[in-house]
Amino acid sequence: DAALTLKGTPFGDVRFLYGDDFTVCTNSGSANLTAEVVLVGHGLSSPDREWDDYADLDVSGKIALIFRGTPDNGYHWGEAGSRDSTLAEAVKRGAVGVVFVTERGSVQGAAVHELYPRVPSLYASSRVLEHVLMNTGWDMKRFTEATKEKPTHLVTGKRMQIRTRVRPVKNGHARDVVAVLEGS
Repeated sequence: DAALTLKGTPFGDVRFLYGDDFTVCTNSGSANLTAEVVLVGHGLSSPDREWDDYADLDVSGKIALIFRGTPDNGYHWGEAGSRDSTLAEAVKRGAVGVVFVTERGSVQGAAVHELYPRVPSLYASSRVLEHVLMNTGWDMKRFTEATKEKPTHLVTGKRMQIRTRVRPVKNGHARDVVAVLEGS
């Protein structure tokens, strides 16, 4: 059971479609919450790599929208740029929900391995990002390009509702396997 809604837009509430616009990460927490959504760039904080998307940003009690991937700033990010690490950073800073967004239009399944029982984590399409950015002075292309060059965040003032009811999967993992050929 899952729902994702951007509240109070000029078009009214925008309800996104499960499977087309978003999916719930394996091992997401369960919640029914409405909070301000803030864009947190890549969701990275690493002084050693000269990057902090959270500088001067308070995500406590908010939904953190995080771009998948890492910046091209000359450092190897490895595990520090993973969904698990960026989710942990957002939760540590008080986010009540996390929405991962990809530049590609389609939604993909995803897993997180650490369970935060009351913090929902979703994977969303670029359509969700386009609606969040509407009337902010940013468009998707400019914002995603900015996040590649320097830590970039945006306090949107917009509210998002997330409803998830998830049964945790012990040792849950996601794999990109579509078929198994016998004898291979």
